[in-house]
Amino acid sequence: MSKPADQTIKQDGVAAPPASSATGSAERAPAESGEGAERTEFPCSVAHERFWLLDRLEPGNAAYNVAVRWRLEGRIAIDLLERTWLTIIERHEILRTVFLEVDGAPIQRVLPTCPFRIAEIDLSTLPAEQRPIEGDRIGVIEARAPFDVNTGPLIRVTLLRFSPMLSIILVTTHQIVSDGWSIGVMAREMGVIYSALRNNEPAPLEPLPIQYADFSLWQLEWLRVRGTAAENDYWTKELAGVKPFSVIPDLPRPRMPTIPSAHQSPCAKR
Repeated sequence: MSKPADQTIKQDGVAAPPASSATGSAERAPAESGEGAERTEFPCSVAHERFWLLDRLEPGNAAYNVAVRWRLEGRIAIDLLERTWLTIIERHEILRTVFLEVDGAPIQRVLPTCPFRIAEIDLSTLPAEQRPIEGDRIGVIEARAPFDVNTGPLIRVTLLRFSPMLSIILVTTHQIVSDGWSIGVMAREMGVIYSALRNNEPAPLEPLPIQYADFSLWQLEWLRVRGTAAENDYWTKELAGVKPFSVIPDLPRPRMPTIPSAHQSPCAKR
């Protein structure tokens, strides 16, 4: 997801540029296919390459899914909620980006649109004590469902209706297009845009000065000019004198890696 313009953060092991120093969307080189055409293909960031390689090793591995759920109180209009998420996807290019292999290396391709629909599941007909159990079951299925980074979409949203005044929204993305910061951005913009649509008002959100593809271009140039020597020198100095250590596992390592996990969801309980 795009970051607020007034923030300087760490991504992929290097400092991300402030919006004022990054290459803005309007300054991107045009696509080679047509003079003046908007560019749609970009090099991958270091993080993109890492997750793309992991996906090549284990296609559809759900360990790289980012799954969150939010409790929504009050009456929710599904049409407005779907328009809200379509606006978010339109606003953030990375949410309508797929990752392709060209000459043995990954690239990111920004699609003009995303085939997105919100799945709505009504649990209100179930006995009250069964609703959170069924909601958790569906939540696990959604969280573990694989993504195809080659075709997308890499985001899906499901609305679980527990009652007319209580719903749970399940949002799942692949980590190649989102991170912890993204969750907060999506939650905030969902509230702002939905409220604006409900009141038939324009959403009070500033246009984004950069997209993640702009960061990828900046990072590639940064690494080309500076390389990794500065980063290596920094951590060599910071970790000087730290003694190596090893962690002895409680059990033997399996031949194939496993990722056992569980989740706790009290959000549907009154």
